[in-house]
Amino acid sequence: MAKGFDRTSHEDQRARYLGKPLRLSAVLLVVGFFLFVMMGLLHPGGPANNHGAVFVEYAASAGWTAVHLGQFAGMAVIIAGLLVLYFTLDFGSGAAAWLARLGAVSAGWRLGSTASYRRWTGSLSNRPLMRG
Repeated sequence: MAKGFDRTSHEDQRARYLGKPLRLSAVLLVVGFFLFVMMGLLHPGGPANNHGAVFVEYAASAGWTAVHLGQFAGMAVIIAGLLVLYFTLDFGSGAAAWLARLGAVSAGWRLGSTASYRRWTGSLSNRPLMRG
């Protein structure tokens, strides 16, 4: 070991302190992305421009609610990963800090709008009109 090399320097301590939250953020982002994509692959579909046929397909799908809950869960995990990243990184002040705050607020808004959208589309399949 070289003389004067201090393994407990401020940089090493900061890297160790930030390592766990950054890893958590990365894991949440990757898991959320894959969950969202996998649920999307299970989503029922049909001919893109034949809305009547597509809606009948949606109404006949047994997994409609589970797929949409899975997509919502994937989006929630992605947003959790972004928020962990926001609170882990120190943006200081200035334009970067304001953009980071805007991103955090936008992420929260996105989660709310996704919940609203999933609720609306999930309840739509239960209408008798959709049953064919």
